[in-house]
This record gives sequence, structure tokens and C-alpha cells, in this order.
Amino acid sequence: MGGLVALGVALMTDREGLGYTVGTGVVASLFASVYVLAVGEYLLGGTGVDIERLEEAAERLERGAVLLEHAREHGALAVKPKSRYAPDEWIALLDAREDLYIVGHALHKWCRDDVRGPFVAAVERLVRAGKRVQLVILPLDGEVTRRIGEQRGKDYHRRVEETLDTLAAVYRALPERKRALLDVRQLCEEAPMPYMLAGNEDVLVTAPYPIAADSDTIFALTVDAKGPLGAAILDDLKRLVASYSEPVDLNRS
Repeated sequence: MGGLVALGVALMTDREGLGYTVGTGVVASLFASVYVLAVGEYLLGGTGVDIERLEEAAERLERGAVLLEHAREHGALAVKPKSRYAPDEWIALLDAREDLYIVGHALHKWCRDDVRGPFVAAVERLVRAGKRVQLVILPLDGEVTRRIGEQRGKDYHRRVEETLDTLAAVYRALPERKRALLDVRQLCEEAPMPYMLAGNEDVLVTAPYPIAADSDTIFALTVDAKGPLGAAILDDLKRLVASYSEPVDLNRS
């Protein structure tokens, strides 16, 4: 409840301020967690349903149908723990025709294992076709990066550096006249990473970032990028990029 109160305050602040920019994004990404908790309460009573409670479960199911309808109205497609998204599901998001958006602490998982090849290929393909690729990460040497790393017990400096090295190699391979379309941004110190986001012009996956929790344990929401929720998420991303980020120099040796 405290989080909802804080969120309400953020939404009532100046629409040009950080509170509003981060707040509207959190509204979109928090929808996943709220929806899952609500379904758990309505359908399962928090503990599950046994035979003796079928009638009660049926009543909860009826109420849960309202939640489902509400989710569909907003363009929600799926919700589950972020860790349950398989590599193929992340790779499918790279099948973009017009836009590719990825926001996260370090984005290093896009530069490793089976995802690296499709990620690099998608970035090169889109930029060469004249499409913009929008990536947002933590600053390489920022105080916020150090602080979040300490909270989570992870070396985000090393992870961000790994991502930037990968992107720098892609950048050098691109035609000079199109390199600006690879728009890699780092958040300013006063704007800690509020949520993760990955998607394209059709589908988005987003989740809030709790301060200390492991990002893999949070719930993520898949939405229709053209629906009301998708539009709100992309609008928030534009605000975040325009007001609270700066470009990263990819001319790295």
C-alpha cells in the first residue's frame, strides 16, 4: 500500500518532473505485479483451492473474469515471473520491422550465449534499414551503478562494460551515415533504473525494478505495443530518454 501511495504522489506531481516520468512508467510495469496478486487472491485465496471450496472458487473465478476483461482492454497478453521467459521468447522480440526498444540495468544478457547472435544481427539489420534502435542502460562509472550493484551483490560496471564493448563493435561495422540510428543512452545519476523493457512495434515485455530484489524473481507483463498500456509505456520511455538520459559514446577502442 505504501508503494501505491508513493505512486499516487508521483502521478500528481509536475508532468515535466522526474516523479511523473518514472511514475507513469511504474504504473505500466506494476500492472503485472498487481494483476498477478489479484488473480492469486480471487482465484486461489492465496493458498490454493481444494474440493470443499469449489463453490467459493467459482465465485472467485467470476470476479477474476472481470480482471481478465480489464487486462484485455488494456492490451495485456501474458504475465509470469521474468525468469520463466525462455531465451526463444526474448529472441522473438528481436524480430522487429520498425522499432526495437530495450531498457535495463546492464543488458549484458543480450550479449551472451544464444541471444547474442540474434541481438547483434537484429541491431545491424534495423540500423542498416534506416530504423532506430533505442537502448537504455546504467552509466558505466556512475554512483548509481555502484550503489545498485552493492544492493544486489552484482558487478554492474563489468556488465555494462561488456554490453558497451559488444555495441561498439556493431557500431564500427555500420555505415557512418547510419550510426546515429543506434541510439544507446545512459541514465542520469538522479534517475535510477525504474523498470525493464524489451520489445518492438508489436509486443512489449516490461517489469518494475524493486530496489533490492533479484530482477529475475519479479513478474513481467507482455502487452500489445499498440494497446493503451503499450502506448503509455512507450510514452514514458520517450520522457525518460529525453529528460533523464544522455548518449553513450560508442567510439571505444
